Amino acid sequence: MVDNLPKKHESPATLRAVVALSGTAKDAKAGAVVLVGEAGMPVYLEGMASWPDKDLNHERSVEGVISSKHMIPEATRDEQGGWSQGVAPGSGPEWVIENPRVVERALAPKAMPIDLMRAAWPERAACLDSIRKAVIAGGEKPADFYVGAKVESRSEHLVFALWHRDAFLPENKNVTGNPGGKCRNALCLKKTSSFERFLYWQ
Repeated sequence: MVDNLPKKHESPATLRAVVALSGTAKDAKAGAVVLVGEAGMPVYLEGMASWPDKDLNHERSVEGVISSKHMIPEATRDEQGGWSQGVAPGSGPEWVIENPRVVERALAPKAMPIDLMRAAWPERAACLDSIRKAVIAGGEKPADFYVGAKVESRSEHLVFALWHRDAFLPENKNVTGNPGGKCRNALCLKKTSSFERFLYWQ
């Protein structure tokens, strides 16, 4: 079983895109999860109580809409001073995949909210924080972006693929190139873990 004491994070409430997420299939107290990244960040599969035995503890890909919501009730204290089961007051929300679909081969982009990647791969946190600041400095909202699960390592840079919400609009489905013109790569210097520049997709 997996216990989860989540930290508060930016909600991607403005983004309703179907993406794919891969991780280790586990059962937690509040339902089935996939553990993502080096930190094994749990992402709950809404409406799925547990994994079939054949999937448990194996790498699995799930498609759906990633959101943040409270899946686990907060612990409460009774008159005698005892605590009920639940997460610490003020914790959460948890990461959740709505309408999850377990797939053999993901067709949706393998991407996730910036805060989810930050929690799942702590070693990338400084780069992601620097990229977030650059997005804000450009007058945009970090919650309008997903970051590709695969981060490319070059000689001096880590390259993060940023998918903007416009690419997921119905009218842009199956459109090649950079529909909306806002998807881009973010280059982060390995030496300083600092954002260097954006390279917009063609």
